[in-house]
Amino acid sequence: MSAPNRIREPWVLIVIFGVTALFGVWVMIVAVIDGHHAGGLALAAVFMVVLVGCGGVGLYVGIRRLSWKRTYRKVTGRNPW
Repeated sequence: MSAPNRIREPWVLIVIFGVTALFGVWVMIVAVIDGHHAGGLALAAVFMVVLVGCGGVGLYVGIRRLSWKRTYRKVTGRNPW
């Protein structure tokens, strides 16, 4: 992988998982507004928890990778890749 792609990679993670988390919240909002069936609402709640959980973990990993690279560069004066 070339250096420019490695630099952008954490941002790609942050964007993808951020959208995933927002989609999970959107699913729950639509289910609450539209849903009259308890089963559908429960399924949407599980789906939302999974999506928001995955999205949150992805955001955390992406942000940590960004800050790790920045810290490494400050301490050593070299790029970590």
